[in-house]
Amino acid sequence: MKTRGGGTASIRLRRRPSRASAAGHAAIVPDSLVDRYAVAGTVTEVRDQLRRLLDTPGVDRVILNPQIVGPGAKPWKRCCRDFEREILPGLG
Repeated sequence: MKTRGGGTASIRLRRRPSRASAAGHAAIVPDSLVDRYAVAGTVTEVRDQLRRLLDTPGVDRVILNPQIVGPGAKPWKRCCRDFEREILPGLG
């Protein structure tokens, strides 16, 4: 069964009892989907991933939705400042 906005992995994610369970989501979402829709890694890796996205014909914007959760996670504002300081200058 396919629904608007997602396939079977999307349906399984919505049915999980704990939507905040990263480990549970990781078991369901295939690596190919993560590679296509997620940006993660070191400063250099993130910058390279974003550069590839921005260099793709027809792509004129990238919408970022930071997933910052869990014990020991950096505060949201710090992540945004780090992104601005460490990632954005390399994309200019």
